[in-house]
Amino acid sequence: MNILKKLYSPEHIIPEGERLGELPSAQSACRDVFKMAWPAILEAIMLHLCGMVDTMMVGVVGTKAISAIGTSAPVRTLIIAFYSALSIANSAVVARRVGEGSKEEADETMRQSLVYSLIISLLVCVPGYIFTPQLMKLCGTPDVLMNDSIAYVRIWLLGVPIWGLSVPMLSALRAAGRPHLAVISTIIANLVNVLFNYFLIGGNCGFPALGVRGAAAATMSCYVVQTAICFWICLRKDSVINLNLRKKFRFDPGIFFSLKVIFPAQLLSGFVGFIASTIQTRIINSIGDADSFAAYQIIMTLYGIFVSIAGGFAGASGTLVGQSLGRKRSDISRIYVRLCIVLALLFSVIFIVFFTVFDEFVIGLYVPDRVAGATTFTAAIIMLRILVISNPINVLHQVYWGTLQGAGDSKFLSFQTFFSLVCRTTLFYVFCSIPSIGIVGTLLAIVADDTIRVTMSHIRYKKGIWMYIRL
Repeated sequence: MNILKKLYSPEHIIPEGERLGELPSAQSACRDVFKMAWPAILEAIMLHLCGMVDTMMVGVVGTKAISAIGTSAPVRTLIIAFYSALSIANSAVVARRVGEGSKEEADETMRQSLVYSLIISLLVCVPGYIFTPQLMKLCGTPDVLMNDSIAYVRIWLLGVPIWGLSVPMLSALRAAGRPHLAVISTIIANLVNVLFNYFLIGGNCGFPALGVRGAAAATMSCYVVQTAICFWICLRKDSVINLNLRKKFRFDPGIFFSLKVIFPAQLLSGFVGFIASTIQTRIINSIGDADSFAAYQIIMTLYGIFVSIAGGFAGASGTLVGQSLGRKRSDISRIYVRLCIVLALLFSVIFIVFFTVFDEFVIGLYVPDRVAGATTFTAAIIMLRILVISNPINVLHQVYWGTLQGAGDSKFLSFQTFFSLVCRTTLFYVFCSIPSIGIVGTLLAIVADDTIRVTMSHIRYKKGIWMYIRL
């Protein structure tokens, strides 16, 4: 019992000499964490489940279709990096303003971010559409997959500017303590995605069979629905974050420079992620065929499910840390971080048990023909088992990352991301070059890299620099 108290009791987490005021009870702190975490967990699970369903539905067309979508991942990573950087910056600033009690500034931060999202769409999506073939060649896409990959990315890009408008609203709702509203929009939008996948990939209910192109069109329809829901929520006068479109837009340098503290560093992280993803994709394409890459793509969708719980608690940690720092209560922020780590590890056990017991069943959903897809099935099973064993490492990494991100410690996170580029890419090449390991080496590299990153994040967190960053 004493050990458990040391894990979750605020009095044990914060020694008496380090307290800045009255501490919340353990029950109250846990309630705050769950209030923030469960919608984020549900949203992440739904998002990744829909990604799994996407891959399963495309898998009916064949493993080459899965690979065609997979090879476009670096390009999608690059495009999304701009919006992700804006989302993280907007979330951190809004959370801090909410903690300070400045609702009008929180509202205006989101409104300014919407304008920046439109600018990003103009500067990124148009060139991305024009130069899609060149980007796909840069990623090392095999000729046999080139046409489908280009078609998928271009159709997807048509919907990205629409989705980009939802990014500031979703991040602001989470930061303001209303993550369940973001969940509702995500669930509805992804159900629409699955429905249109069913219609357009295989050609059901009178719709044409478009294959990979149908998957991209379904994603675009999902973006339209989610953005429409976000506007409906934020335009309401009683919304926790209110969007006033009648108010004349005026550039606010204060908000701009607050966002600027985080945005460039996060964008750099996105570019590093694109470079890493491109190099890794080329390495995978050089060591195996479409079946091997399909196994890798399957495991990456499952990897997303594994981090869903950790991601939910990471999001909760980031929001609660940002709000606590806004109230000048760094001691309470440390309580939330500890609780997020403990609860994330406990909840991840459920996923570990499930994927251990039902591993062959799950992979079989992706590869229904175990004879024709024997290579894909076998490699995916081995990689899934490694993923299960290494899950606690990723859980810790995700929560630390969310904490430092919520505090605005973007310079360290950018350095860590750049370091990861060198580390993970080198490990990819080393492990995948061993004939007896092959495609399984990709996951070994990811696990090794996650171990290094969580060690770096833990050391950074313990130093406490994040508690004194001003936004």
